[in-house]
Amino acid sequence: QVIAVIGSSGSIGSNVIKHLSKLGATVRAGIRDPASPKAAELALPGVTLVKADMSDAASMAGLFAGASVAFVNTPGAENRGDLALAAAHAAYAAGVSHVVVVSVFTADRTETIFGRQFRPLEDAIRASGKAFTIVRLPFFLDNLLGQAGSVKGMSSVFAPARPDGLISSASAGELGEAIAKILVAPAKWANRRLRLGGRPFSHAQFAETVAKAIGKAVNYVQVPYEAAKATFMGYGMPEWQVDGALELFKQIDAAEPAMVCESEDLREALGREPLTIEAFVAAFAGAFQ
Repeated sequence: QVIAVIGSSGSIGSNVIKHLSKLGATVRAGIRDPASPKAAELALPGVTLVKADMSDAASMAGLFAGASVAFVNTPGAENRGDLALAAAHAAYAAGVSHVVVVSVFTADRTETIFGRQFRPLEDAIRASGKAFTIVRLPFFLDNLLGQAGSVKGMSSVFAPARPDGLISSASAGELGEAIAKILVAPAKWANRRLRLGGRPFSHAQFAETVAKAIGKAVNYVQVPYEAAKATFMGYGMPEWQVDGALELFKQIDAAEPAMVCESEDLREALGREPLTIEAFVAAFAGAFQ
């Protein structure tokens, strides 16, 4: 079978493709610029790069033609729900029998920015009458590497969430592996909505774990939300995305059940226990020293 992937160059898409290649799958990877450095990293055994864009219907028709399974990696654009739904419809129209689509843990919270983006997408996919799998993704452990500079320079971890607020998480690598395993055996996962989250942890626990790994004290500093927004905006993030991320931190503060859900789905898809925060920090301890 041919597995088509749209949204191949991002953290999740690229990890899915790498693991599909390791599994010996035949992959058609849709990417906006097949000549880009990111595309070069995807030139792997079994992988064919195809120029494709979710906003270009003709390119998606070419990508999906002849594929039996498709992975739609929802993009980072503000209208990403609409773009992902258009990609899913294009896949079904091209004859793809099963589509796997990315969503988020908090899709049910439709009063939030991310909920308004993802819940209509989920509802439309489920109402399509076609085979689907929705993969709700959690906080990425990899995002914690962004704290390396403050740990090295100030022996501190900064975030707006309360110190003991719990958050479910997983690494981009393991999420990519889990999704790849779903794509190569889609029948098992047909018409299911999966929560691919690992063991929850708090930001204070993260700081303590880093401290143990590098052998020096590391403090957790809870910053005001206004300061956090200014910092994120300074990174060049669009305001809607910053506001959506801050809503997630507020849901950590409120102990929102979706944020702390440790599901069996990730364990089942991987076929093993997912990484804990301790194992992740141990693997990347050098980044914090």
